[in-house]
Amino acid sequence: MTSASSTPVARARTARASSTEIGSTADHFDFREDDDDYFTQPGDLFRLLTAEEQQRLFDNTARAIKGARPQTVEKHIENCTQADPAYGEGVREACKATGAL
Repeated sequence: MTSASSTPVARARTARASSTEIGSTADHFDFREDDDDYFTQPGDLFRLLTAEEQQRLFDNTARAIKGARPQTVEKHIENCTQADPAYGEGVREACKATGAL
């Protein structure tokens, strides 16, 4: 049988209690409150890159994702495409070239 102090709820209460020591802002900030757009900022950053930097991003991504399940690679490409269609296409082409897809 699990003791009350080792249950997830008990651990969460302990963690919450200790978090108040660093201040109420850290303890009460809900970062999910305005966190519904995951694609604008990466798309804006992608468009700031030079063509050479974009190609490095594509190549690095393809090398890093190689070995992942095809559906994982496709999901990542889908996410990149939502940020910028050229971003998704570049990652797709690099994945094909490296054998990641």
